[in-house]
Amino acid sequence: MTPPNDIEDRILAFARESPNQIISGGRLSELLKHSFPGFTPAEYGVKNIRAFVRDHLAGRLVEVGKVGTDILYGFPEAAAPQSSPRPGPGGGSVSHEVLRVLKSPNSPLELHANRETGEIRTLDAGSDAQDPWVKLRATTPAVLLQIARDFVASVPHDSLRPSMTQIIDQSPNAWWLKVWPYMQQHGLSGQWLAFRNRQLLSRLQTELLDLGVKTTDISTQAQPPAHKQADSQRREDKLPESNQSPDALRDAVISVVRNLPLSELRSLRLPVGEVFDTITRRR
Repeated sequence: MTPPNDIEDRILAFARESPNQIISGGRLSELLKHSFPGFTPAEYGVKNIRAFVRDHLAGRLVEVGKVGTDILYGFPEAAAPQSSPRPGPGGGSVSHEVLRVLKSPNSPLELHANRETGEIRTLDAGSDAQDPWVKLRATTPAVLLQIARDFVASVPHDSLRPSMTQIIDQSPNAWWLKVWPYMQQHGLSGQWLAFRNRQLLSRLQTELLDLGVKTTDISTQAQPPAHKQADSQRREDKLPESNQSPDALRDAVISVVRNLPLSELRSLRLPVGEVFDTITRRR
């Protein structure tokens, strides 16, 4: 077993090397397991990293915040009351446009954040990021799939979880096309949209911290009421006026479904918003 002092010293080093000298519990756990293969808090008489920090690093490393359910750790001076940095335009808040890019893997736009002001803005995909701006990672289909699985696990109705799990398992590459109507039918659409947004904002907050972006807590920003979010989702699925030719629309549809299994095409219900994102990206 690795001596406790070695673990303590490594934890403090990880915190010092982190942006703003703040590190999340999840990230800390990953780094410790990489540095000390086989490491488990139970070896030291505690049940988790949080308990280890409290028992072994009291007064040297403290809890300075929270992102979702993940604890943020920093040095005592970071927890002392101090004047908050003045956020730039958009600092600490997420606009509808930013959230829309965040939730769409096929968006023709990408997100950039300003390390100094916390501002987040949308730019064409592939745009350069000049210091102090940094480019944020796009949300992948795998991330959205995992969020959907987590939502299903959180649904309190035992009778609904098996059906939604089956839908997702049978169509992992197009689950949203089939599970969304099911959620609407059973009154879960508003809960799903709120859950998805919270998870995406929590992931965004963690990434901003890792990149050293100075911003206020965006994971708790107020979201539109559930019914308004559902209305927005329905509007995005409607077909807007377009000057695109039938050939262009057909090509965009083909591009969206290219990677879907042939077995799923017969019952496919394609979100038109995905088609128009593809058209926009090609302009």
